[in-house]
Amino acid sequence: MTAASNTTFHVRLVFGPTGRWSAKVDELPQVNAVNRSLSQLERHVADAIAQSQGLAVEALRLEVTRSLGDPDLDARVTKARELRDAADRLAEEARTAAGPLARIMVDRNMSVRDAGTLLGISGSTVSTLTAKSG
Repeated sequence: MTAASNTTFHVRLVFGPTGRWSAKVDELPQVNAVNRSLSQLERHVADAIAQSQGLAVEALRLEVTRSLGDPDLDARVTKARELRDAADRLAEEARTAAGPLARIMVDRNMSVRDAGTLLGISGSTVSTLTAKSG
């Protein structure tokens, strides 16, 4: 498959000692860029790939890797991100579990504040979880 018919591109972003991010596209060595802002660099690279291939940005599939240029720091960032993702999943599980319990407590005429105290959440969150929709 030639680069022109491929819509998947591997983009490597590396933070350098000058405080700038650099981008390289494995399939398109002519596409590279430097920017202080990661988000701006990602947009610029996507635009450059799309333009070089005559494609819409939306048609691209970018597999992006980001690095601080230090394998130890990269591993620590990955671990911190994994922990953050796990915490988010647990928070969603807790919210899902709390909803029906909050409803039972409120239906038994418990105040939202007391229900929140028992569930370890705020009274306003209990109100949100127990709000009747529609």
